[in-house]
Amino acid sequence: GIFPGKILIKGKPCGLDTSIPILITVASPELAPLSSTLDIGATCQSKDTVITFVNRSNIKVTLSLPSFSKKEVFSLVDSSGFPIVTNPGDTIRIRLRFAPAVEGEHSLQARFPLAPCGESIVQLHGILGVGKISLSNTTIEFPHGCDLLPSQPQQLLLMNDTIRSVMITDASITGSSTFTLI
Repeated sequence: GIFPGKILIKGKPCGLDTSIPILITVASPELAPLSSTLDIGATCQSKDTVITFVNRSNIKVTLSLPSFSKKEVFSLVDSSGFPIVTNPGDTIRIRLRFAPAVEGEHSLQARFPLAPCGESIVQLHGILGVGKISLSNTTIEFPHGCDLLPSQPQQLLLMNDTIRSVMITDASITGSSTFTLI
């Protein structure tokens, strides 16, 4: 940053007091992600993704191992190259793995320490698992007992309790050769 100021000088003899304006420039590291938010969406299994950083400052900046606000959700795919020293204008790519232990929606922060000072923060988001498909009724009753006629089909309502569209590729009834899905 740039900081305007004054240097006040007091002197002797005869009160040689002077005020001299100065401008102090401090080079600040700016190794910034291309996006401060990374949303990998919904997935049924672990998924790798990439964060891209650009050194937008006029000095060398070192990127250190990140800390995650929830360690069990995201991790580095390979930490062997850290710390990473970047020159002005350099672009680097960091591979992360989304592999939470439990299904559901996960939001957290990754904090990447910078040297000589500061940090880059990335908001991470992902959803593991897509929910479930259920039936409106798991009991089917045929009111006429022995009169199971093919013209008396019963309907089941299939409900999509997931977070996205689902394509049903197959369905069958197991445990009985008497009934079929039509």
